Amino acid sequence: MAPTRLAPARPAPARSGRPVVPGRAPTRYGRGGRPLRRRRPGPARLAALGLAVAAAVVVVPAVRDAVGGCDQDPALPAAAVDAAARIGVDAGLRVGVAVVDTATGACLVAGDQDGEFATASVVKVMVAARLLTEGALTGETEALARAMVSLSDDAAANVLWERAGGPDLEPWIEEHYDLPELGSPNGITGRWGNTHVTPLGLARLYAALRADPVVWPWLGAALHDVRARAADGTDQGFGLQSVAPGAAVKQGWANGSADDAGDAVVNSTGLLAGDRYVVVLLTEGDGNVSGCDGRGFHAGQAAVVTAMAQQLVPSLAG
Repeated sequence: MAPTRLAPARPAPARSGRPVVPGRAPTRYGRGGRPLRRRRPGPARLAALGLAVAAAVVVVPAVRDAVGGCDQDPALPAAAVDAAARIGVDAGLRVGVAVVDTATGACLVAGDQDGEFATASVVKVMVAARLLTEGALTGETEALARAMVSLSDDAAANVLWERAGGPDLEPWIEEHYDLPELGSPNGITGRWGNTHVTPLGLARLYAALRADPVVWPWLGAALHDVRARAADGTDQGFGLQSVAPGAAVKQGWANGSADDAGDAVVNSTGLLAGDRYVVVLLTEGDGNVSGCDGRGFHAGQAAVVTAMAQQLVPSLAG
C-alpha cells in the first residue's frame, strides 16, 4: 500500500457573511471549475465489458490526510479509516469514507476519495439547512422537516425539496458554505436522492453546519433524535447508529438514486463524540439492486456499512 500523502496545512480565514468551515481555506474558483462526476467501474462492469479484472480494481487508495487545507494530525485513526474502506471494497462496493475533527479541522479520507456518490436521504440535511437559513422552518414546515430528518420521511421530503430549491439546492449549499468540492445536483429529474456528494465534501458540510449558529441548534437536535424505524418502517439501526446510539446521524438508502439504476445505495453519516467528529460512510453497489426490499433497502449492504462503522468508530476518542 502506498504511503499516506501529506499536504501543507493552510489557514482558514473567515469569510464575510458565511460560516467558517473548520480546517479549510476558502476556494477562489467557481462551480464551473468543478471536476466531472467520477464513477469507477466495479468488477461486474469490467467483466461485462470483457475486460480482465486487475487487482488494482479492488485496491483502496492510501488514506489521505491534509487534503485541501486540512491540518495534519497523527491522532486521527488513519489505519482504522483505511480498514473501514477495505471492508466495503472487499464486499464488492464502491465506498467513500471521511472523518473530520471539528475541533482541529484535521481530516482523513479513503476509498473513492474524489468520486461522487448519490446521497439518497442524506440530502434531507441540505433541505433543512436551507430552510433554516432562510427562516422558513416554522409551523407546518417545521413539523414536516422534523419528520423528514428524524424519521427520514420521504413524503415530507417530496414537499420540502421543492421549497428548498429542488435541483438548485446543492449549488446553493455549495455556494453558501463555500464548498466547491461538495458534489453536484441530481441528474435524474425529480429524484432528490440522486444529488451527488464527495466523501470529504459532505464531511466538510457537516462541519460547517455544526459551526452555523442559525442551523445547528435545530438540525443537531433533529439528528440526535433519529428514530429506530423510519416513516416507512425501515430499521435505521445500521452503520453509525448501531455503534454510536445517541449520535447525530442521518442515514440514507435507495434502489433508484444511483446514476446506474442497478446499484443500491446505503449511506451512514453524522457526528459522534459530543458532535466533535464527523464520520461519513458512503456506499454504492455494483448491479445489486435486486437485493433491495420493497422500500429500497438493501439489508446485506447495510450490514457491510455497519461492519465499516464497527471498524472505525471505536478508534475515535470521546
